[in-house]
Amino acid sequence: MIWKNLFNQLTNRPCFYDLIQNLAGARKMHRFLQSQVQPWKESRSVLDVGGGTGLYRTIWGKSQLYVCLDIDPEKLSAFGKDNSGRVPVVSNASNMAIKNESADIIMVTFVAHHLNDENLDKVFSESFRVLKKSGLLIFMDALWNPSSPVGCFLWKLDRGRYPRTYERLYELVSTYFQILRDEGYAIYHEYRLLIGFKNI
Repeated sequence: MIWKNLFNQLTNRPCFYDLIQNLAGARKMHRFLQSQVQPWKESRSVLDVGGGTGLYRTIWGKSQLYVCLDIDPEKLSAFGKDNSGRVPVVSNASNMAIKNESADIIMVTFVAHHLNDENLDKVFSESFRVLKKSGLLIFMDALWNPSSPVGCFLWKLDRGRYPRTYERLYELVSTYFQILRDEGYAIYHEYRLLIGFKNI
C-alpha cells in the first residue's frame, strides 16, 4: 500500500521516528520502564540493543556507560548529537560488535517483532554472550492479541512482521534467561516486560 510505504519512509527519519514513538505512548512507557529498572539504576554499563535514537537512555543515570547499538546509522547519528560521553555502535543485533561479558545490563525493547524466530534466538544468544555473569536482560515487546481491534490496527501500521503472544515470548526469553520479573502493561497495545538473569 502507498500510504504504508510513505509511513515507513517517514519512520526512517530520526525526528519523525521519535515523534511517532511519542504519539504511540513512549513517554508513558518511559515512566513505566524507569520505575521497573530502579533497583539496577546504578549498574555500570547498559547496552541498548536496537536502541535507535536512544529514546530510553534517560531512564539510566548520567554516570553510566550507555551504549546504543543499532543497524541504522542515521538513527544513531541523531543519538550521537546530544549525548557526549555515550557510545553509538552500528551493528547487527544478531552478531553484536561487543566483547564477551562486558555489559551489566542489556535492554532489548520493542525489537522482537522485527525479527523472525531464528534471528531473535541469535539476539538472545548474543545477549547471553555479552552479559557479565551477574548481568541482567531487560526485555519488552508488544503482544499479539487477535481479539484486540486497536492492537490489530496498530500491527498493520507497524513495520514489524513478527508479532508474538506472551507465551511465545516467555518461551524464547526463558531459553537463555531465568525470569526474575514478569509485568504486563497496556497503552494502545498490550506489552510484556521480562527481566532475567543468565541461565548458567
